[in-house]
Amino acid sequence: RKLIFFVRTAFGLILQSTTLSFSKKPNKDNLLSQYAIKKIGSFFNQQGYYPADASIEHIIPESNTPDITHSMGNLIMLEKKINDECKDLPYANKVALYENSNYAQVDKFLSQYPNFKKTDISKRTNFLAELYYNSILLPMFS
Repeated sequence: RKLIFFVRTAFGLILQSTTLSFSKKPNKDNLLSQYAIKKIGSFFNQQGYYPADASIEHIIPESNTPDITHSMGNLIMLEKKINDECKDLPYANKVALYENSNYAQVDKFLSQYPNFKKTDISKRTNFLAELYYNSILLPMFS
């Protein structure tokens, strides 16, 4: 139990940390962040694998206050073709593109966040940390 608590706490801190981020620019945390986001996306899709067309989308463009937009709460797994169309569009313009996604996580995200704002990033980061721990990491120890 102590090990599980430690892992939960450590992983929660990692996901909430400003050092764990994802950027189109080279970043030492990109690989871990990409793994976590794709693992979460695969969980929602109820698949044990990452779709070949999966890419990481910055919900609020990373050119917009990069310090917070690189954090986990601002990232989502999205089909590469749709991600390429999103570019640096504002979230309000991305919604119609997101609606073309076949990924379950994107559908759930749209229902939870019809108007996603920078102030939602921290709350969503906490949600993803809890989800990752309870639904992905903890079952591996059971």
